[in-house]
Amino acid sequence: MSAVPPGPLVLHLDAQPRWTSAEAAGVALSRKDAALLALLAHGGPQPRERLARWLWPEATPAGALLNLRQRLHQ
Repeated sequence: MSAVPPGPLVLHLDAQPRWTSAEAAGVALSRKDAALLALLAHGGPQPRERLARWLWPEATPAGALLNLRQRLHQ
């Protein structure tokens, strides 16, 4: 995910997920990044284990947490 500028953000979850702000015309998001932001925007803070389970249901719990950690540090 890219650095987020200050000010209100708009999350677009259509065919081309992206976020926009007054300072940025549109920053493309991967499907996983868009899903992660949507989960947090809708549900507020979530335990990492729950987010990992939602985003990588096919992975082992340890693998899902590793995927989440890697995604957050991109």
